[in-house]
Amino acid sequence: MGEQSQAQHLDVWQSEFEDMMLKIRQAIAESDWDALNVMLQQRQKWLEIFCQQFNTEESNVQDVSEWLKQLKQDDRELMAQIQRQQQAIRQALADLDKGRKAINAYQT
Repeated sequence: MGEQSQAQHLDVWQSEFEDMMLKIRQAIAESDWDALNVMLQQRQKWLEIFCQQFNTEESNVQDVSEWLKQLKQDDRELMAQIQRQQQAIRQALADLDKGRKAINAYQT
């Protein structure tokens, strides 16, 4: 595959991946943990196929390297978003528990 063709091939892979990441972000935003789990499994399979099929010629190593660095940064941001939502859920549960205890105390 020529340099131009391989660059276009990488663009297609990146586009597919961005679509997948959009769905992952949407699942996180909607707290749809089941969908997130499915999407992350699909993402893992996709990355395995990408690594097996993409021929990184010397001319494209830099492009792939930059893309993988961005992927790593995106993963950090997704993890931070998930952790913020987990903390919000923990706080909501703690607030519910306090409310429950207050109701129980009032009823006795």
